[in-house]
Amino acid sequence: MVAVTPSNSYCEAWINRRWTVVPIQTGINRPGLTVRCMECHGPIVLMRAGRNNTTRAHAEHRPGHSGCSIGHYFDGIRTPHPLQVEAPSNSGAILTEDEIAIEDDESAFPEGKEKFRQHRYLERDGKIVRRAKARRLAETGKLKCEICKFDFNASYGEIGHGFIEAHHKTPVSQLAGTKKTNVEDLALVCSNCHRMLHRGDTVLSIEQLKAKYDENHA
Repeated sequence: MVAVTPSNSYCEAWINRRWTVVPIQTGINRPGLTVRCMECHGPIVLMRAGRNNTTRAHAEHRPGHSGCSIGHYFDGIRTPHPLQVEAPSNSGAILTEDEIAIEDDESAFPEGKEKFRQHRYLERDGKIVRRAKARRLAETGKLKCEICKFDFNASYGEIGHGFIEAHHKTPVSQLAGTKKTNVEDLALVCSNCHRMLHRGDTVLSIEQLKAKYDENHA
């Protein structure tokens, strides 16, 4: 869980089967989320920012609770809210709206929006990517995902010929900023596996994601 000082500018939201601390605006933008106070775990209402930033986006306890330092009527003694908000109960394999990830939200990735963009910029260095693909074709005659073995050409025919994505093995946060990308720094992966590499609490290694894939396809 993200370390955030308790504040009514944040709340806990049930995302990807766990409670995650998020800004109030995130909860407002995703109205299907189950949310609760990050301190007392009671029910809250998410309030939008006022015009011209007269008030910021914030959470208000409904009903109020005197045992929460984030609330308006704190009595100095922290106690759990009597109406605890629990995690949604799932039936079978059906996902609740809370659990459906917004895949185009780059801020959802552990690198953060800017670092994720820098990471993708390095992965799209055309000359290096073409060199990596050429080497793989010379060695195996195919461009298969290093994790799931998906082959775009085999699955889609001519439109998939020569297509595969490149993943920079070293997260941007660990790069010195002057290091030039080499072919050895890239892994060739399908689009699905590429997104999954970036989905965890930290950027997964090829080996880590392959272990997860193999475990679920045993």
